Amino acid sequence: MQLDIILADKRKVQTIFELTTAGDLRVQMRGTQPDTPRPTMLDSNATQLQKISDDTALPPNTELRKSCS
Repeated sequence: MQLDIILADKRKVQTIFELTTAGDLRVQMRGTQPDTPRPTMLDSNATQLQKISDDTALPPNTELRKSCS
């Protein structure tokens, strides 16, 4: 699957991702740069993120800040 990440300076990084059978998210971050072609495959160094909660509420005392754009 494809994912576009928009940086604070409005440049776009094109990458790919997959959801594993265990429910983890693997994203190809290493080797990606703004304004370069999208990778065609995940490599062995793809970033793997593991789901840790089903909660939809933020923890108490969480502070949200508006980004400066």
